[in-house]
Amino acid sequence: MIIQKFSATQKTIFHLDGNLILDLQTPITMLLPQVYEHTLARQLPGFKALRTCVTSNFKPLRNCPLTLEQKRGLCRFLQGTLFSVGKHSVCASRLDVVCTRQAGQYSLRVIGNGAETMDGAQSITSSQGIQQSLLLSRHLRGRFRRIEISPRGTLYELTWPSPAKQHGGFGQFIPQLPQPLWFNQSAR
Repeated sequence: MIIQKFSATQKTIFHLDGNLILDLQTPITMLLPQVYEHTLARQLPGFKALRTCVTSNFKPLRNCPLTLEQKRGLCRFLQGTLFSVGKHSVCASRLDVVCTRQAGQYSLRVIGNGAETMDGAQSITSSQGIQQSLLLSRHLRGRFRRIEISPRGTLYELTWPSPAKQHGGFGQFIPQLPQPLWFNQSAR
């Protein structure tokens, strides 16, 4: 019985570093700012030169229905992309986190303007964070992109459809009726 309680508890929490634990039953609009602030507070070399941090308003996700695993995945995505900028970028002076909902699509972007170190560039395709982001994008039926920005910088973007778009919305239940054979528009 104790093991079941422990595993049930593990499913509803997200561990940041140390003893900081987030309850995944909390709305995602409250979880992501905590992940953002806690990750930026770490003493990582890529964060030392930051002069401008544009923190996203996570309210576009307010009505996004997410499972606990999807919330965990979004927290990991934000933490991992911020950590990547902090660990692998050189002279990043600006860091933007942008969250939007437009045309039935949710989007979460992390954009750093620092040049990437060689150790970061070499491990891109095999990194655990990239693999987790790709898995999360498939789970959300969305897309993950990591793009090098010229002259320097990196964009990490996760987009996924809102549930109405994901499942075809109400339109999927309305059958497409063929035009009656006896109706001829050219005859009118």
